[in-house]
Amino acid sequence: MSRPKVKCEVCGELDVKILEKHHIIPRTDLNCTNDDLNIAVLCASCHSKFHTGSLKIIGVFPSTAGFTLVYELNGKKNLDLDEPYLQPKKKEMKLLTKKPQK
Repeated sequence: MSRPKVKCEVCGELDVKILEKHHIIPRTDLNCTNDDLNIAVLCASCHSKFHTGSLKIIGVFPSTAGFTLVYELNGKKNLDLDEPYLQPKKKEMKLLTKKPQK
């Protein structure tokens, strides 16, 4: 299930010196993984657009080319989809506590 990581998945920029990896499910979320389907390759400009709010990443969807990043840029979607194809399984956090001593 590999996706090519040689150009920006939004604008198509090919300069590998300015390409950056972006976690679709944020690293602060318990459901975050480093799985290929959770990593978007963005140029520095598109990555900045994401963090300023003009680019919204919806998710990754199967396509004839393998998998395609689906996004909304300045209110316009590249594909007419609203929900991610892959929904992460919810992880739970367990708190470890000491047992009371008798």
